[in-house]
Amino acid sequence: MLVVVLGTIAIILVTVTIGLLINRNIGFLPGPEDFKTDKDRERKKLVSHGAGEAPATALRVRDVQIAKLRTSQRCASCRAEMRNEADDSVRYNETDLLVLQFTCGSCASKRALYIDRVDAVPAS
Repeated sequence: MLVVVLGTIAIILVTVTIGLLINRNIGFLPGPEDFKTDKDRERKKLVSHGAGEAPATALRVRDVQIAKLRTSQRCASCRAEMRNEADDSVRYNETDLLVLQFTCGSCASKRALYIDRVDAVPAS
């Protein structure tokens, strides 16, 4: 049993060493030099969505909080106050979502905020 474990570890170490040597000579993995310019960094950046920016990350809020969300949005680019546009609705994972639409008055960028409405819990 010990021979099998040691043999497996040896095979893994040899494989990793060969891979690192090949990468050093050929360079198939991205290195620090691939991320030097802003354009390269943006191109290689992974896409991720913040809270409410996609249907999968919809904000769960009560109706009374929606009015505050409509008036408190700032542009990610220029930090100016965003103007609320016409609302929309979508269905995602068998849930009806409210989509708040915003436009920046300064730089004209657009943003959508996905909302999953939560009913207020009745007092017992």
